[in-house]
Amino acid sequence: MLTLATFGFSIAHAGPHSYTGVKTDLSDTHKAATRKVVRAKDIVAELTRDRQQTDEPVYTLRDAQISGKLDLKHRVVNVAVYILSCEFCDEVDLRYCEFTQTVNFARCHFHKCFNSGDELESHTVYRKDLICDETVFGEAGSFNGAQVEGSAHFSKASFQNEKHCIDFRNVIVGKDLKFDGATFSGGVSLNGATTKQFVIGESPNDHFPFRVGRVDIRSFTFEKFVGSKHQAVTLLKAQAPEAFSAFPYVQLEQYYRDLGDEDEARQMYYRARVDLRRNAKAPSGVTEWPYSRRMADWCLRWFIGYGVRPSRLLALFFAFIIMGTLVFWPDKSLVLVHETSAEAQSTGPDVYREPLSYPFGAKLTDRLLYSLDLFVPTANVLGLTVGDFGVSSVRAAPNGSLYQTYAICHQTAGYVFIALFLLIYTGALRRF
Repeated sequence: MLTLATFGFSIAHAGPHSYTGVKTDLSDTHKAATRKVVRAKDIVAELTRDRQQTDEPVYTLRDAQISGKLDLKHRVVNVAVYILSCEFCDEVDLRYCEFTQTVNFARCHFHKCFNSGDELESHTVYRKDLICDETVFGEAGSFNGAQVEGSAHFSKASFQNEKHCIDFRNVIVGKDLKFDGATFSGGVSLNGATTKQFVIGESPNDHFPFRVGRVDIRSFTFEKFVGSKHQAVTLLKAQAPEAFSAFPYVQLEQYYRDLGDEDEARQMYYRARVDLRRNAKAPSGVTEWPYSRRMADWCLRWFIGYGVRPSRLLALFFAFIIMGTLVFWPDKSLVLVHETSAEAQSTGPDVYREPLSYPFGAKLTDRLLYSLDLFVPTANVLGLTVGDFGVSSVRAAPNGSLYQTYAICHQTAGYVFIALFLLIYTGALRRF
């Protein structure tokens, strides 16, 4: 009877042009079958035993198959742990464990649940780095409440379970939290997590690690962000509707402002307001707005761009000037203003009439300037008129109640415009 090794050997020598893929598969199977089997309880005993001063403070295990539950709950591990390229066939329980040195699980495969803290029992402490680069988590992974004083590396890690949400809630990372190149098949929660630097891509070409619509980053705090602007926007839009929060937008807005990128910071604020409104309209959204709030928000968005797109306010300004020009275009819409000079009093007031020979261009200029004079607020300070351009040759007043009513509205809009301009200029409207 041929053994598996013999069968693989015979195929490998069958020819140089055939069965190359079969050879590779059988080699991987043969490698897994020939891995040494290590009992989890033996690893626990080795990690927690008292060591002599001459003992090397490092535990290293490579290419092994670990059987049984690795239970380090309520233990203290004083040696560096380097378990590399190993398969864990059963559960791993690290709740309330304290690792005083680096923990490295790079390229390992956890077939069952990896529990480094859950809702009931948490607070696993890693005094230095936690390294899980290229590690595969087949089932649920939970790091709830874990504290990593160094960096937490999950570069190119694979979280394969589509049903369970990978739990990073309330995790505290002293340096970097790295997910560059990682893949999450299901959801992930970083609610309440804190890190100094959040890394989801070292280069613009790195793929986005999280699944869109399955991310919870409420109250997630970070000082620096490593990733492209496109990845930052994708991260915000990847939030689950039922776990939406504007807090991550504030984090990224402050980050770009600290970098001196004021334009991107304003864009982040604008996206926050737009996505908050979109969440309020979504059936599964958590944001609840009354009808009055939705209408007010609609006006703020389309009229002034939430205070970060002043071009819309400028367009509104020109719209009012043109509207005033059209309203006061008819010849009988205005009457001359009563003059105070002796010459004016001797002649008396007269009804304003357009001469037949009045050129169109001159009339258009006068009406535009009259609308502008009326729109810009005026104030009398110590006898000086402030805000009146005084450039219009039409020194007149509205004629009739209809034109007078519009003139009042036109002037009121001018006061509102100036107030909005000052609020936008000072940035006060952004926190509205």
